[in-house]
Amino acid sequence: IIAKDAAVLLGVYSAGAVFISIPIGWLGDRFGPSKVIVAVSFVFSVLGFSLYYFNVFSDLLYPIFFLIGGSINALHSLLLAFMTNVVGKHDIPKAVSGFNILGKLGGIFGTLVLGALMTSYGAMSFLSILLASGLIIFISILFHLFWHQKKSTA
Repeated sequence: IIAKDAAVLLGVYSAGAVFISIPIGWLGDRFGPSKVIVAVSFVFSVLGFSLYYFNVFSDLLYPIFFLIGGSINALHSLLLAFMTNVVGKHDIPKAVSGFNILGKLGGIFGTLVLGALMTSYGAMSFLSILLASGLIIFISILFHLFWHQKKSTA
């Protein structure tokens, strides 16, 4: 991959964040953030898994990066909406602050850990981290939905 291709991929990723976040937010308002989080994180995991099949640069990477950019950025807003539904109204400012602090710490230390993994194991470890993060979100929200549904029927 050359610098021009990497720059175009980054632009496509950012365009996906702009154009896909609005419809996903609308779906979150319509169906509830928890259900849309499950769907978006599942799609994100499938897209992350599909990147393993690209050993060389291909034009198919553009739509995949477009969808990944839209799903990652939409997940942040959906997780904030989900969190405000779960905590009490007096705890929302503390929860949002904690969410933002954890996100910033993840941005700092996640970059360091990812860089070390990529140095040791190659570029495919980046895809492994993407896939693992999508699967963690997907499984944790599914667990919460299942646990909450079981608790409300009891």
